[in-house]
Amino acid sequence: MLESMASGTTFLEVSGKKAGQIKMPLPPFEVQKEIAAFINKEFSSLDEAKEQVYSVLDSSEERK
Repeated sequence: MLESMASGTTFLEVSGKKAGQIKMPLPPFEVQKEIAAFINKEFSSLDEAKEQVYSVLDSSEERK
């Protein structure tokens, strides 16, 4: 569908005006909130792991 709306010679692109006309199905709001909560939890876990890695790196530098 998007390809049929695209134009261009070097590469195909969809204009902002045409993109605004595209209807995108969305899950119900409650499901969107669950997805966002899951993603936020995973990013928090990644942030904690990153801090642990930096802590180990800092301590190893101090030992050198």
